[in-house]
Amino acid sequence: MTNNKKAKRPVGPVSASVPSAPKINKARHMTLVVHGDQTEDRAIAEAALSPEMANASTTADYSKGIFSDICLQDCIEVMQEDIKAVNGGNLDKLEGMLTAQAEALNAIFNNFAKRAIHSTHMQQLDTYTRLAMKAQAQCRTTVEAIAEIKYPKAATFIKQANIAQQQQVNNGKAPAHAREKDITPTNELLAESKHAALDTGTTRAAIGLDSQLEAMGASNRATH
Repeated sequence: MTNNKKAKRPVGPVSASVPSAPKINKARHMTLVVHGDQTEDRAIAEAALSPEMANASTTADYSKGIFSDICLQDCIEVMQEDIKAVNGGNLDKLEGMLTAQAEALNAIFNNFAKRAIHSTHMQQLDTYTRLAMKAQAQCRTTVEAIAEIKYPKAATFIKQANIAQQQQVNNGKAPAHAREKDITPTNELLAESKHAALDTGTTRAAIGLDSQLEAMGASNRATH
């Protein structure tokens, strides 16, 4: 006995299964720009050594907890714009970044300070207290950096007057020829120095002030 029943076919258009294209990891994808007669290896080297390339990649990796799919190329372009703004003297974004970091550091300080309060062991108390103080110190440093950017200290110029007649500074052992050099002190007596006569003129004739003054006569001495 033969079975003449035919298998039923599905009604409607048949959709062929086409393999989907692999998803591009935007956090690892960037556009390489080759300028003029520049070689591809040179373009890759310049991109790898550029300040925005490495930092944009680091930012993309650390931002995965907040943004699951961040574009590396967009990060690079944003950093290039920020660098251009800073070079032009616009520090608004840097001031905002430091302000936000100071607030984040303050939150870290409060977090560890609360943990120190609820510590039941001395080692935990010491660890949490130290971490809280480090966050507080870094927060203070960040605030000082913001104040320095907003209100830079005026440079102070002090003019130094050197009134010493003879000054000798020894920064270690002096060489032999320097030690043997004869330096005459300023307070040395003139008679002790060679060719130090004060009167360099010629001898003058005696002037008679008292004409009645006569020469002393012979003295009468005892014979014995």
